[in-house]
Amino acid sequence: MSKLKVSIEDVVTVLFRPAPEFQIVHEKSALLLINFLDYTDFFVKTAVKAGMPEAEVAEALNDFDLRARKAANNAGKLLKTCRDKGFEIVHVKPENEAEVNRKIGLVVPSGTEALTIYQAVKPRRGELVFSKANGEAFTGTRLDFVLRNMRVDSLIVCGLMTDQGVLLSTIHAVNLGYNVMLVEDACTTFTREAHEIFIKWYRTFVNVKTTEEVLSLIQKQ
Repeated sequence: MSKLKVSIEDVVTVLFRPAPEFQIVHEKSALLLINFLDYTDFFVKTAVKAGMPEAEVAEALNDFDLRARKAANNAGKLLKTCRDKGFEIVHVKPENEAEVNRKIGLVVPSGTEALTIYQAVKPRRGELVFSKANGEAFTGTRLDFVLRNMRVDSLIVCGLMTDQGVLLSTIHAVNLGYNVMLVEDACTTFTREAHEIFIKWYRTFVNVKTTEEVLSLIQKQ
């Protein structure tokens, strides 16, 4: 049997140094929950308004809806444990869309009925909530300033969408010098394929772990 040819993925494995493992210490770590909004009803209404059959739209979005809810539920497990262990909790959500700076991509128009946060990850009184006016968590907010004042240097990241707000926020966090651990099954995006492709590339610059793996690390605190 002939040997398989070298793929671009094989080349990447030697070009990029993997992100080093780091220890989660609750005094220096924060759980960052990004855009955990229930978008499905908004997506359906928008597509129907554009002339698509409602039943077909709902069917097309069904898999995304299930995966988004599962991601939120997994994030909810992390949230409960981080609360119990005394971690800093940070929620990030879109600003009132009348004030957003970004005009392209996934933008919820002003006047749209407010999207709800999934029950599993709703903020508690006293937890930090940042409203963002751009595509990611740091630009245009005081998130970095607040985290540094709390002596946080490591972030556990989860949210929606894997290839949009979560990706941009993660890259910005790495560029700012934070240790980042992405929870792969507490994130998702429109298609499974896109999620899986982007998770492969996350592995080249951050730690990527499952919910159960992160919970195990947190429980050691």
